[in-house]
Amino acid sequence: MSDNRRHIAVAGYRRQAEQEYAWRHGRAAFPFIDHQGQQGRPGAAYLARHLPNSYRSDLATASSGRQRKINKRLNQPRDFVARGAGWVSTIFHADGREAGAAYNRQPNQDAYWPTGKTAAGGRLWAVLPAVG
Repeated sequence: MSDNRRHIAVAGYRRQAEQEYAWRHGRAAFPFIDHQGQQGRPGAAYLARHLPNSYRSDLATASSGRQRKINKRLNQPRDFVARGAGWVSTIFHADGREAGAAYNRQPNQDAYWPTGKTAAGGRLWAVLPAVG
């Protein structure tokens, strides 16, 4: 049995940033209403976008050489996202403190950290958007 998880990045909401956010992330951007109050007060609206899904399988992997480390690394949520004229790696962190430290080192890259789960079992991610 396989396990497919949906990932969503939730950003703060400012009315003037809505158009820029939609322009930057295209069809992946959407308004997110937090009915359960996981991000703040219940019913608050945020800007959000879909991140690449993660897929896992219960199938056995070969136990040869570095196969175990390779499979472990492949199951981490890392991906590359097209932005503007080039490709920029998005970086996912374990918590907000780690994401903030990485963002301070490289403010031209998005920094993500998990904030909760969706009702369907996917993950919600908070994001510090790249500057510039």
